[in-house]
Amino acid sequence: MEANERLVEGWKGDENMLETLMEIMEPQLQQREESGRKEGRKEAIQGTVGALRKFNHKDAEIKVIIMDEFGLTEQEAVEYF
Repeated sequence: MEANERLVEGWKGDENMLETLMEIMEPQLQQREESGRKEGRKEAIQGTVGALRKFNHKDAEIKVIIMDEFGLTEQEAVEYF
């Protein structure tokens, strides 16, 4: 692992090599970014559901709200209850 880190550090100084490394890593970076986005969205929806419940909204109302606010289908919205 240490040897790999030293090798990558050496490549960072070479602009062409850095560009190649970024191209190689792009699919993994995009996947990680997408995963983070999905997790953040999930947390936002769960937070919204929790907040609306604290204000005594009924599940039927909450479902309509999160469908509208987050562009969910009815089936997707039900997964948050």
